[in-house]
Amino acid sequence: DGMANDVNIWEEPENKDTIQTEMENGNLLVVAATLNQLVRKATDEDKYDSNFLETFLATYRSFTTPSMLLEKLKQRYYVPATVPDQKKQVVQMRVCVVMKRWVGTFNDEIEFDLLDKINAWIESESKAGQKILGGIKSAITKKESC
Repeated sequence: DGMANDVNIWEEPENKDTIQTEMENGNLLVVAATLNQLVRKATDEDKYDSNFLETFLATYRSFTTPSMLLEKLKQRYYVPATVPDQKKQVVQMRVCVVMKRWVGTFNDEIEFDLLDKINAWIESESKAGQKILGGIKSAITKKESC
């Protein structure tokens, strides 16, 4: 629902109201979750799950828009100051992995105005941020030359 999308990704609690999981063959599967929790799982600093990421990117349009996904990825990228630096760096790298995968693999779904927004975001970042986000730009450049 739209209300849940108003909650900052870092402020939404992780509980049975926001994410429901079950075990299957030793793997923890997400059965239901808010957009915040899905983005959090796709950019999890503890466990990179490529299967989850592929499924998420292949299906996100059934429950959100590309613009909202970009907003949530940006929220996730801006890690609160209370989070330890090491975790912050991992989360930011995971956001970049998701963005590169999204732009590189599902690029036919992404409108050029959204690519412009992504580019503008990268350009507005500090030098350190631009270095982290640089890989996304190369994925966009590849798309634009197709």
